[in-house]
Amino acid sequence: MPELTEIAFRRSPAIRPQKNFQTNQLRAMRCWVYLNFCLLLLVAGNGCRWERSGNSGAGDSAGVSKRDPTGPWKSGLIDGSSMAPFLKGQHFSLRCPTCRYPFAVGAPLERSASMTCPNCGHQWKALATASIDVVPESSDRVRFAPVEIDQTPRRWERIVRQYGDEFMVKRVVGLPGESIGFDRGDVLVDGRRMVKPWGLQKENWLPVYDSDFSDRRGDRLLSAQGGLILPFQLGGENLGFRYRHVACYNSKRRRQTEVIKDSYGYNQTLTRSLNSVGDIGILLVFAQAVDPVFVIELQTEKYGMVHFVSSRGKMGRFFSVHQPEAPQSDSQPVPFSWEVGPRSELVVCLIDGMARIIVDDCLVLQRRLILAKNTSLISGDQQVRVPVLSAAEGELSRVKIFRDLFYFDRLPDRLFVLKPREFFLLGDNLPMSADSRGRSRPVQRSELIGILD
Repeated sequence: MPELTEIAFRRSPAIRPQKNFQTNQLRAMRCWVYLNFCLLLLVAGNGCRWERSGNSGAGDSAGVSKRDPTGPWKSGLIDGSSMAPFLKGQHFSLRCPTCRYPFAVGAPLERSASMTCPNCGHQWKALATASIDVVPESSDRVRFAPVEIDQTPRRWERIVRQYGDEFMVKRVVGLPGESIGFDRGDVLVDGRRMVKPWGLQKENWLPVYDSDFSDRRGDRLLSAQGGLILPFQLGGENLGFRYRHVACYNSKRRRQTEVIKDSYGYNQTLTRSLNSVGDIGILLVFAQAVDPVFVIELQTEKYGMVHFVSSRGKMGRFFSVHQPEAPQSDSQPVPFSWEVGPRSELVVCLIDGMARIIVDDCLVLQRRLILAKNTSLISGDQQVRVPVLSAAEGELSRVKIFRDLFYFDRLPDRLFVLKPREFFLLGDNLPMSADSRGRSRPVQRSELIGILD
């Protein structure tokens, strides 16, 4: 049965009025203020604002906020994995002995269980012997204070829901009066594909490969001369390379070439059929790069091939996006001046039906994509390619491949229709989350008692 993300909480001591009054009038005024304050708490009991405070010791409590020493606060610990890896219950922090990649795994685990590094695919029995690379961690501690009862949660906010005597954290996906469906890993609202804000997209990146934690095989980033070793000096000559994806989870296909799938390093003990992910991206980190030029190709069964191009012209540098599936809707070249700095980041991605180019957290270009009509099989070493990459000087210091969350329903083609004051909630750890997909009825507004900051 899927785990729930539950929260056990404790009320802080109620604020009591002082007993020493100077006059009967002062006593009456203070009693009136106190009664109104208690009435406000009673009315606002169905809404709370939560605040993430990270891992805390067992003795810590959040009875009083530092910002508002008079406010009544509640405190609780996350228990479960439905919001992992962003909010975690009891877990283990591991570090791969081969590539030194750090990742978290949900607890409890058997000592004989085999762990698989989600970055390089190395497999070992992490709990069999004591090691500084295996650290048991307590649950994330959260705290919250009452908010207005008439506040309506917004889409993509993380909320707290009461379910009997338990409290669960989920994300708001559907609002009252909407119809919710799923298609190729995306959420459909009234038949339209929802596009998450850029900040939330970046928050939800799930790492697929990070060259800062590469193993000694050197078989993931491949150039014409063989394995690409970073950092790589860019001196005017073209550097072309491609990324080869291998299965980095516990299966018979471990370390074999395949397309990127929706595996979670946190769910080491879960056995299920994986989905091919169409929403992927690449991050390139440059050091002191002068006038870089690139052509990056991302290919998935969902969108087909998409080209991201940086070119020079008489008027300066231009960025553009080209999708062969829809050449009539190619983006117009966008001028952009790339400033030289000690460290620059370039991100290109295909997420929520949009192609984006981001430089140093600045959105330079975005273009809506169409879904590929003729879905063809794609090789795992052809999904991410950089045929052109050059600069007058500088170096390429890091390559990171990532994917978006893959939203799915266990019953395909099902449509959820919400009535007034009904909400549709999902957990970020889709394979493990018990949420609105499995409920017999939608979540009512009266069950939502808090909103995380």
